[in-house]
Amino acid sequence: MNAQLEKEESTLFIAKPNLPQNKVTSLFLGEKYVQKFSGPLWKLGVKALPVPPCESLSGEERHHADMLLHHIGKNGVIVHKGMLGKAKCLYKEMHMEIVDSEVALQKDYPYNIALNGLSIGSLFFHNLKFTDSSIKSQLISNNCKLIHVRQGYAKCAVAVVDEGSAITSDNGMAAALECAGIDVLLIRPGFIFLDSEHYGFIGGCCGKLSKDRIAFTGSLNDHPDKNKILNFLETKKVYPVFLTEGPLIDVGSILPLKEEDRRIGNNT
Repeated sequence: MNAQLEKEESTLFIAKPNLPQNKVTSLFLGEKYVQKFSGPLWKLGVKALPVPPCESLSGEERHHADMLLHHIGKNGVIVHKGMLGKAKCLYKEMHMEIVDSEVALQKDYPYNIALNGLSIGSLFFHNLKFTDSSIKSQLISNNCKLIHVRQGYAKCAVAVVDEGSAITSDNGMAAALECAGIDVLLIRPGFIFLDSEHYGFIGGCCGKLSKDRIAFTGSLNDHPDKNKILNFLETKKVYPVFLTEGPLIDVGSILPLKEEDRRIGNNT
């Protein structure tokens, strides 16, 4: 059997979005950022799947994977209805079940946020007034609990640490997560690069690489809550991986998709 095919067949789609249980083998990343981060990820044995930009959005948002698609668990992925056919063909070749969003993304808030909900375990947080109906119906069929919050950029705003823990700088998200039983570290806003006019969010600059590892796009050295973040991760037995030595960059999240299948003894 071809070595690459054998490796692909020894992987599984991650059952719960953002929460791999084993070593991640592939993930979604905005196409603009693939060149910068694919090298460090490849050294970790992780393939970055490019998500093409959406010209209907403005600024950096058009390149952010968490604005352009939503992994609903296993092989199910909701993509914005204007996504290029070439990208969808690639995803389908990987046996993803691709569903187009009901609405077309638009430039202005809140018509840009339809896919930017936060999934953590069996909970889903978003401004449900603007969540795409395709996501709602899929999550309801998966017995997920949908929780309304004011924040439309829910995925951007929250770093998922594990099924019961998260980090955010958004007070409203922190309150909603805590109310749902999630242990939250509230940090100061800012200190994450987005563009010359705006700062990014903690969820947009990281993503899980395994049950006990989380990758950051840059170093925490310039963040005033560095020690609080590191201590919180340590208490959860989740260890940081820094893909570059530069500042944290909001790339629209690192979205894990597939992981090693330990059921067949794959330890590569």
